[in-house]
Amino acid sequence: DLTEAEFIRVCKELLKRGTSAFLPTVITSSEESYKHSLPILAKAMRAPELNGRALGIHAEGPFLSDKPGAVGAHNPDWVRAPSIEFFKKMQEWADGQIKMLTIAAENEGAAELTRYAVSQGVAVSLGHHLASYEDLRKCADAGAGLAPGLRALLLRGWLGPPINSPIALTISAGSALCNATVRKIGFSAVPGWSNSAMSFLASSMISGGAAIAIRPLRTSGSR
Repeated sequence: DLTEAEFIRVCKELLKRGTSAFLPTVITSSEESYKHSLPILAKAMRAPELNGRALGIHAEGPFLSDKPGAVGAHNPDWVRAPSIEFFKKMQEWADGQIKMLTIAAENEGAAELTRYAVSQGVAVSLGHHLASYEDLRKCADAGAGLAPGLRALLLRGWLGPPINSPIALTISAGSALCNATVRKIGFSAVPGWSNSAMSFLASSMISGGAAIAIRPLRTSGSR
């Protein structure tokens, strides 16, 4: 079971390896697990050695898709439909320290949960889903600010008018994106950056498995 001392030890190791700041992430879990882990994280994040480094908790779930191809490594048995009431419980256990919430955009109630979470100062990220363009647009209109998994966006072939709210996040580690795609994104996504700067960025992503944020997320134009 997670302990405060073990959590702080892992955080220190992460910082020692060069991470400047981060959001500790809890994935889709049982209610009992949330009750146990969220208070521990919230208390530990106030330790002096984590001040300004652990910026808040990222709740990746439980409001995700339980479908194969979307649920990923999350346990589908613990996935829940979007629920403002359950999210309120999670925030109570976390002492208000949940600062980012990842949800599936296509689930009924996703836009309502997005709107509530954003009103409470929580950044909403759309991921682990099989959403349509219209699903994405509704959550973006409700305030969702992040869309991880650029590979998923490309594979689903979303078309339509630009969505100007979310930042598109791409993770270059493993099978998330091939090297050639990373370079293509880098050279085309940041107007005004020199080729040498973008080449350095793409090379860094490829070698380090880093994430890049691209704003705004556009769903039309060249493929």
